[in-house]
Amino acid sequence: MKIKLTVERFEGDRAVLKFPDGSIVSWPLHSFPPEMKPGGSVNFIVSENGKMGDSGLAKAILNEIINTDG
Repeated sequence: MKIKLTVERFEGDRAVLKFPDGSIVSWPLHSFPPEMKPGGSVNFIVSENGKMGDSGLAKAILNEIINTDG
């Protein structure tokens, strides 16, 4: 499943991303290319464990999101 999020704004070293349903998430800014601007969009791909990519990387990213104050 692919989810398109909009970059709402930057807050310090975090990007505030908006889901299509209006909910938001704070994401580490260092994960984005330097040319990313508010109003831009990013795609996240969600898949069943083991079907795509490096599950260790996915776990590290999720832990980084969960273990923040943002």
